[in-house]
Amino acid sequence: MRRCEGLRAEIQVLKTSNEELRNGMLALKEEAHSLKARIAEMVQRADFLSARSDAKSAKEAADSLREEVVSLRDIVSAREEALGGMREENARLRERIEDLAPRSDLVRRRPKP
Repeated sequence: MRRCEGLRAEIQVLKTSNEELRNGMLALKEEAHSLKARIAEMVQRADFLSARSDAKSAKEAADSLREEVVSLRDIVSAREEALGGMREENARLRERIEDLAPRSDLVRRRPKP
């Protein structure tokens, strides 16, 4: 009987230990579930932060390109103005050449001394 009582006591200790381990395991499972939920939230937040960072970079790039376009427009305007001046000069020179062309024909026709 003593042996039965000893075994019963040991069984009771093992049951208590088993119950404690089971409760610990359930607590760990709950903590794992909670951590998985937090990780999922962090991933969403990381995606959001990444998208926000990408949007900020794209805005900065767009602003830079906008400034470059304004600068290039100014350069194009200046060159168009210079081109207009060159075309006017070209037209004046063309008229002078046309005025001088008949004189050079006359010079060629003159008899040589």
